[in-house]
Amino acid sequence: MTPIDTFINRFQLTLPDDKVNQSLHTQKSAAVLLPIINKPNPTLLLTERASTLRSHAGQVALPGGKRDPEDSNLIATALREAHEEVAIPPNAVSVIGQLAPFAKF
Repeated sequence: MTPIDTFINRFQLTLPDDKVNQSLHTQKSAAVLLPIINKPNPTLLLTERASTLRSHAGQVALPGGKRDPEDSNLIATALREAHEEVAIPPNAVSVIGQLAPFAKF
């Protein structure tokens, strides 16, 4: 098993599920990308939020944000936000799975 395979196996991923993504279409929702960088020692890409933001200033975060009406699903949201925030082109990403949705109460 390669280092990236070992790293990925630590996560409980499911295959992307459009039914889950579409069912959230009517709700306020957001998505983040969990970018795994394929290096000899695989790593996660984390960002630091600007200190000038009114919400969660200076905190470590994953690239992502609120779903826009033009996003076809939450994967599209995560890819769009990652492109906007850290310049990762969506076509450079291989979506290997998704974590279970988290509902904020």
